[in-house]
Amino acid sequence: MAKREWARLRAWLFLWILLANAGISLLWLFGSPPRSAVILVTSAIGLLVRGWPALIKRMGFIAALLASVIVFVAQLFSLTPATILSSLDVLPEMRPTAAPEYLVAAAGLIAIMVLGWWSARRDMAFETGTSLSIALGLTLAWSVTDAMVTISDKGSYQRDARDAVFQSAVQSSGFARHDGDRRNLVLIDVEAMGLPRDPTLLRTLFKHLTSGAMRQRYEVRQGATRFYGSTVTSEVRELCGRWGGYDELLVHADPTCLPMALRRDGYETTAMHGFTPQFYDRARWYPNAGLDRLLFRRELMALGAGKCPGLFPGACDRDIPTIIARQLKGAHRPQFIHWVTLNSHFPVPSIAALHTDRCERFDPDLAEQGPMACRMVQIWSDIFARLATEMTAVDFPSTDVLIVGDHRPPFYDRRQRAMFSADQVPWIMLRHRGR
Repeated sequence: MAKREWARLRAWLFLWILLANAGISLLWLFGSPPRSAVILVTSAIGLLVRGWPALIKRMGFIAALLASVIVFVAQLFSLTPATILSSLDVLPEMRPTAAPEYLVAAAGLIAIMVLGWWSARRDMAFETGTSLSIALGLTLAWSVTDAMVTISDKGSYQRDARDAVFQSAVQSSGFARHDGDRRNLVLIDVEAMGLPRDPTLLRTLFKHLTSGAMRQRYEVRQGATRFYGSTVTSEVRELCGRWGGYDELLVHADPTCLPMALRRDGYETTAMHGFTPQFYDRARWYPNAGLDRLLFRRELMALGAGKCPGLFPGACDRDIPTIIARQLKGAHRPQFIHWVTLNSHFPVPSIAALHTDRCERFDPDLAEQGPMACRMVQIWSDIFARLATEMTAVDFPSTDVLIVGDHRPPFYDRRQRAMFSADQVPWIMLRHRGR
């Protein structure tokens, strides 16, 4: 191969194989979604623009790199790229400085973009069949390597629900079936609460809800249900009894959703979430699911919730059980409340404001095994402790509470991911023993 031809090929390989993939592929060491298709598409773009002016190559590289990152994040959090893009309007509300992992990733991405911008000035217009064969062979080799390295993690990402028999915690627990008994109903969707594989960890998670005081007043049932997708698909699963997203609910009301049915039966319906109403368009689709009163960050903080930091700063989850109890006690109609928690959104920082700065005191073994998992479990435990306190108060009205996880915690590293089931989330049903 001629020296000039080799220089062109080498410049192309550096930009479109090494730079375009090395950053994300470093996560092979910890765990990563499979991205073989992304590697092939990125290489195809590189081959297409290799003979074009530097500006075109630069724009192509930046676009391919950003698309690769969006696909990676979508896979990590069980979202679609379209959902990621539609949620960009909440970026000003987010605080990535609360998550050092994101700052490191952002710095790395910027460094790759700068280096790629500089490298794209070089001549990459190789012409021979040998050069093309080398480029295609190395692309295929990287793609196959990615598939082999990530094969053990494949089932954890972007699972397809199309052929799965539907199930939900609402369905399995009999939450909404009361034979005319119009007691209050509270449905709590817990952010990133996956099903622990270790029974001891599961008992630790629910210890406040299964105490003797709770069992005196409530029939306690536990189980697990399948999940697909992200938090918002979990909401649709439990509220509307189907797999899928909320797109249809943006267009028209669904009379089959549980809040709609309860509203027809005379219930007052409320939704609570500690972040902004724009996040996942909740202010738009909640009413079409039958939720009339919407309480987001500003409203919950006005009702007494403190402000908790994090990637998504908002109302403190540990304060919301008190707000729920107050609403139930003051109501003149039966209540249905749907609450989606916030503070355990990945990644959870180690800070005093979230009570996560001393996780080794909460559970030394868990803190050593998985520090991030420990912080998440600690937040869930704080919520359940406050909830148990409110539910065992003498004046707490007759209310059934169903608590369910939304999805597996989206840990980067496979060791902490392996601590939770890849396809199930836990639920616990607290059915009041009296009328």
